[in-house]
Amino acid sequence: DTSALAEDKFKEAIERFPKFAAAKGSLGLAYAEALKYEEALVELTGDLDIQLEAANYEYEPDPEYALLGPSQLLILITELRVYNASIERPQEHLDWLDALIAKGYASPVAHALRGRTLLKLGRVDEAIKAYERSLAIEPTFGAVRYFGELLRKLNRTDDAIALYDKYAQMEDAFTGRERAEFLLKRADAELASAPLVALKTLEEEVAPFDKQLSAEQAFLYHWTWAQAQLENMPADSAGQRAKLDEIQKRLKVGLGAFNEANEVTYSAQYALVNIFLQTGNYSELILTAEDMLKFRPAPLLRTTLATALDQIGEFDRAQEHWRMALE
Repeated sequence: DTSALAEDKFKEAIERFPKFAAAKGSLGLAYAEALKYEEALVELTGDLDIQLEAANYEYEPDPEYALLGPSQLLILITELRVYNASIERPQEHLDWLDALIAKGYASPVAHALRGRTLLKLGRVDEAIKAYERSLAIEPTFGAVRYFGELLRKLNRTDDAIALYDKYAQMEDAFTGRERAEFLLKRADAELASAPLVALKTLEEEVAPFDKQLSAEQAFLYHWTWAQAQLENMPADSAGQRAKLDEIQKRLKVGLGAFNEANEVTYSAQYALVNIFLQTGNYSELILTAEDMLKFRPAPLLRTTLATALDQIGEFDRAQEHWRMALE
């Protein structure tokens, strides 16, 4: 067993050198991989303790190529203790973070994770203050991301847009890809009330980052663009058809770049299926719908698929999907 052999090697290293932080961290990762979450917590926390004690609890950003620096360890420990269903002890985690901060560890990551932990406990106002404190110390991608999500959940959309816009302008603090992420989130926030503004954000501010986007970001760019266009369709039928053809092409490009099955790509595929139905493109509708049913066998999708099959004379298959939609 390769995993067990690795565990033994790391344990041996720790026995010989109890302050060997990297060995503790590596053992913690091995335990987590083996689903030994409590054991993983002990070792990852031990690694962090050694590193922070050596630094006298002075905050420094993780070195660029560090495997397990303090910030990365904080994130891993938070995911285990707060969000892992087999552990899930947020109050214990909050007390632990507060103890680190009380020792003088002024880490923006610690404060941002404190915000996430407070949210888990339902303490929203305190979570907001924790995110604000984190950003005041040093802007980090995680703090902007999670604070923005919270503001949107609280229907403070304008505040979320202002947050994304502010940090998207910080060239020295964030990479191009991170700044593009903030702009994509800004466009998504603008979409519900101002689709034309969202289009402007995409075309004028996100587009210049085109070469830096991840595959998922490229998909989100095209999907957000498509949603904004669907909210602003031309009045005449010829214009509508031309616009649907354009949207169809963009959605295909986006889904071609990133086709991981999740809720967002499913929604994009559903929009594409509806366009195929409106334009009579039954062959592509059938292929797309059949692929979507593997992710979620939705009754309404089956009826759409059945309609398309009926249109091309596949009556038996159509009847089968209509029957399954009623089950």
